[in-house]
Amino acid sequence: MQHTIAMTRRSSRGLSALIGFIVLFATLSAGYLFVDAAWAKWNDPAWTGHRAGAAVSGFLNNADQKATVTYKNPRPDVLPKTRDLNNAFFKEHARLFAWMVALGELCLPIALLILLCVRFRGSRGIALLCAGLAASMNLLYLLEGSSGLNPLMLVMWMTVLWLVATLPVAALFYAVDLRRVVGDTTADHPRVPDSAPGQWVFYGFMFLLIGFASWLLHPDRVFLSLTLAAVLIAVAFYAIKEQVMRHTVVDRPVVARRRRGTAAV
Repeated sequence: MQHTIAMTRRSSRGLSALIGFIVLFATLSAGYLFVDAAWAKWNDPAWTGHRAGAAVSGFLNNADQKATVTYKNPRPDVLPKTRDLNNAFFKEHARLFAWMVALGELCLPIALLILLCVRFRGSRGIALLCAGLAASMNLLYLLEGSSGLNPLMLVMWMTVLWLVATLPVAALFYAVDLRRVVGDTTADHPRVPDSAPGQWVFYGFMFLLIGFASWLLHPDRVFLSLTLAAVLIAVAFYAIKEQVMRHTVVDRPVVARRRRGTAAV
């Protein structure tokens, strides 16, 4: 019986590790594209220089052309309501949105990656906000008629958002709880979801799907580098997390007994 319970716990932790790696790898894959695009924008005067806003205006003008309904194209790539919103609002604030796009593409993936590696009070809510904003950016690009990378990136951000929202313990499996590092006794004890063969099949398929999407998005060298980076981050923070847990689980009862005036065992 004890052997069965131990096997079940190991299986549950293994499933959590898989889910956490899916979230980590999806963040690295989609985030790399955001950061790479942001780096180009920060060196482009049409985005963040003396001509800031010119690139956004050109992008929106191109979207207006894609919204034209013709006999051969009765359903254009850009919806008429999107075109109306562009003309009424986005074009009037092109300079502001140029800076917002550059900052969002740079800061959102970096912040989300940090929140997948460390936990603190309220960090899950911030992670949901970052993933939601990143997904919204790709959705807006799609609404403006820009396909290519955006559908696959949107799938990755939505996967991160869904798993962090519904399975936070597993999605943040590799995160080190800073509350435990500072000795906060209110820190949540790690819990893992119950595993079943069907869940392993489902999340295994999700892992293959995210991996295939990443392979499509990146050159082979970049794909392999991102995969290696995800593995190294997962291993490193899992080791740190285990060390923190070992100290808090073993050493804290000794400290508590000393405070009560009894001898430490």
